[in-house]
Amino acid sequence: MNRFCLGFELHQPYRLNKTFRPGSGPADHMDRYFDPVNKEILLRICDKCYHPATSIILDQLDNGFACAFSMSGVLIEQMEKWAPDTLDLFVQAASHRNVEMICQTYYHSMASLFWEMDEFREQVSLHRQLIRDVFGVTPRVFENTEFILDNRIANTVREMGFSACYSEGVDHLLRWRSPNYLYKCQGLPIIMRNFRLSDDIAFRFTCQDWEGWPLTAEKYAYWVSQTPGDFIPVFIDYETLGEHYWADSGILEFLRYLGPEMHRAGVEMVNPSDITSSQVRDEFSIPLPISWADEEKDSTAWIEN
Repeated sequence: MNRFCLGFELHQPYRLNKTFRPGSGPADHMDRYFDPVNKEILLRICDKCYHPATSIILDQLDNGFACAFSMSGVLIEQMEKWAPDTLDLFVQAASHRNVEMICQTYYHSMASLFWEMDEFREQVSLHRQLIRDVFGVTPRVFENTEFILDNRIANTVREMGFSACYSEGVDHLLRWRSPNYLYKCQGLPIIMRNFRLSDDIAFRFTCQDWEGWPLTAEKYAYWVSQTPGDFIPVFIDYETLGEHYWADSGILEFLRYLGPEMHRAGVEMVNPSDITSSQVRDEFSIPLPISWADEEKDSTAWIEN
């Protein structure tokens, strides 16, 4: 039986106030430095994506649906202030055995690219504590911003006690290997995202000139069932479900039927911690950072732009 490991990235930044002028504005620093549109954007995304998608997932958890959430600290802060009812849905989900909460940097930041790792360690520790406080669980698996990983980051994540870390299944690193197996870097188990099956949902769902269109849950489950490997790791932005693709695209119905179709195709949905005991197939050295960003899949989107 194939195992399907589905993860979701959730982040909303605090957008800066473009009209800020030194020495003016409200005394409260959040109102002074950050744009009021942040609340409006969060509530819109909760209405279109977070609330309906999480409600659909909650309805399926007892029937074998499983997934992992990686929520940035600043997103959780915003939901605590402006969307507590939606945050409560995630709290309910996190209490279920079929949902795993993943750790990341608190601010969904580029701290891992700094010369020293002190800031990175502090943000990861802050986020790990926030997940404990809000959801009552201690995350065991780590996912760095934009899936950035190199030897130095992997070594730090291992030293911080995580059992595994996500990264991108980049072709130039895997070469002839498949992302559907467990690997290691600096002694840390690495889950390499299957970006082709991930992008089938995240980027090609509405592409009518794509040979796979229209993408149905039945068709996707069949693809997964026919994919060789110890597990199939798929990871996408949660906003794909209702924000990037609106409900009238059929994306929420795709999510609604994904669990039943996986079961019908003989595919077991599992969480990241369920696959960290898989046999390690190889160990990589990653001297330069890789990521899931752009065609280059490296760090140039942030440090060479």
